[in-house]
Amino acid sequence: SFWSCTFFSRSFYGCSFYSCSFFGNSFFSSSFYSFSFYGCSFYSCSFYSCSFCSGSFYSCSFFGCRFYSCSFFSCSFFCCSFYSCSFCSGSFYSCSFFGCRFYSCSFFSCSFYSRSF
Repeated sequence: SFWSCTFFSRSFYGCSFYSCSFFGNSFFSSSFYSFSFYGCSFYSCSFYSCSFCSGSFYSCSFFGCRFYSCSFFSCSFFCCSFYSCSFCSGSFYSCSFFGCRFYSCSFFSCSFYSRSF
């Protein structure tokens, strides 16, 4: 579990996270490349100007998370749940959403390119 951690301009290459819990973490200008999250839970996490490239989220849950000016490139979301999440000024390029659920989420000024729902 990660509690109230702050990550500034960090790069995560080829990382896999299994059944991890993230509580109140902040990610600023961080990059995730060729990553995988399996059965992870995110609670009140903030992502600012982050890039997610060629990654996958499997059966993850997001509660009250904020995604500001984030870019998602060739990412896949499988059976994920989003509760009261905010996506502001985000960009989604060639992303796929399979069996995902969105509850009380907002997408302000987001762009979707070549997506699959």
